[in-house]
Amino acid sequence: RLGWNNAWGNANDAEEGEPVKISQKKGLDCSGFVSWVFINAVQDTEAVRVIGNGSTAQWRFSTAIGWDEGRPGDLAFYYAPGERQYNHVGIIVSCDADGSYLVAHCSSVQDGVVVTDGWSNGFRYLRRPAFFQ
Repeated sequence: RLGWNNAWGNANDAEEGEPVKISQKKGLDCSGFVSWVFINAVQDTEAVRVIGNGSTAQWRFSTAIGWDEGRPGDLAFYYAPGERQYNHVGIIVSCDADGSYLVAHCSSVQDGVVVTDGWSNGFRYLRRPAFFQ
């Protein structure tokens, strides 16, 4: 796990089949999770230069797509920058037959990294990372 910080949880120590616990209180938040996933996908810490560090940068390093255009690897956001003081970001991992998206995101409310339905969990904006262009 390239770039893993053991303060985030037990991912490096978890045995096969054991749940991986990630602590948001120790520094891994939603945008950090997104950066970490892309870093590991390409096995290069320099990926953060293309995906961005922080939800505002991740928004800036991506382009808007329609709700019907999402695919795995695209980003889902709660808000557009400036709408609220904070934002939340996740990564689309799949699309159900009915067109709803499953989004992986680091949620302190749900105690770590979870995969949830995008729309019912508050995601309203989809963006394609410049990474894919």
